[in-house]
Amino acid sequence: MAQRSLRFMSRKHKPRQLKPEPTNPPLETPDQKQLEAALIKYRELYAYSTDVLLKEHERFTRADEKASKYSGMFVFLLGAVTFFDKWIFDKFPWRDFPVTIPEEWPLYLAGVLALLLSAAGWFVTIHAIKLKPYISRPLNQAVLSFFEKEPLLNIYYGLARENSKAYEANRARTDAKITLLVHAHNLVKVTLAFLAELLVMYCLYSWC
Repeated sequence: MAQRSLRFMSRKHKPRQLKPEPTNPPLETPDQKQLEAALIKYRELYAYSTDVLLKEHERFTRADEKASKYSGMFVFLLGAVTFFDKWIFDKFPWRDFPVTIPEEWPLYLAGVLALLLSAAGWFVTIHAIKLKPYISRPLNQAVLSFFEKEPLLNIYYGLARENSKAYEANRARTDAKITLLVHAHNLVKVTLAFLAELLVMYCLYSWC
């Protein structure tokens, strides 16, 4: 009887093994969701501003290359016009300048205008080339300190803001460069027209 009671007591007081309860992941607070949404938004803003800035850089580079080509073209036109002007003054000397006007005054006028236009075009293209430098994002100690001190959200927004400022300044420079190139293009057309006239007159007087 005593043995049965001891067995009963041992079974009754045997410690129960607790099963671990499944733990659910902590619910995201509204602040965490707002922070993640802000990070995604400003990361997209930074990527977009960088893409726009790079496209503006390509536009600036194309305008710069075109200005260099126009500058070389005006140097060639200056040489050609100088040759024809020398031929005019040698072939038809203006001995009693400026008392009387020679019969060949249209040639003199075309030669002088072609020379002035080609020189003006060259100065315009040089001025267009000098519209530099292109503003880009800096990489200095201030930027490194900004990355070390500021959180990621502020970094995305700060870089996007700097991209916006650089884009506005670069777009103004590119627009000014393109405006000068339009003037240079018109000067090329007018100079070529005068040069064609000089070439025709040179051929006629040389063959006659």
